Amino acid sequence: EDLTEEGMKEGIEHSDNFLLFLSAGVESRPYVHLELRHALSLKKKVILVHEEDERHGASLIQTHLTRWLPRLIG
Repeated sequence: EDLTEEGMKEGIEHSDNFLLFLSAGVESRPYVHLELRHALSLKKKVILVHEEDERHGASLIQTHLTRWLPRLIG
């Protein structure tokens, strides 16, 4: 696995879909933004997975759908 920025982009390029796990704090992670933007630029299908379990970083889905995702997607 290549965990560099280029390696992440290459992984997205070779994938059919892009899974985005919506958990607490995901909106503040710069590499998540980079990966999502790259996936969108390649017209990859983005699949949102929302974490509801407090033990694993639960978050409010409304926060993601109304605050940071619309700004990032533009």
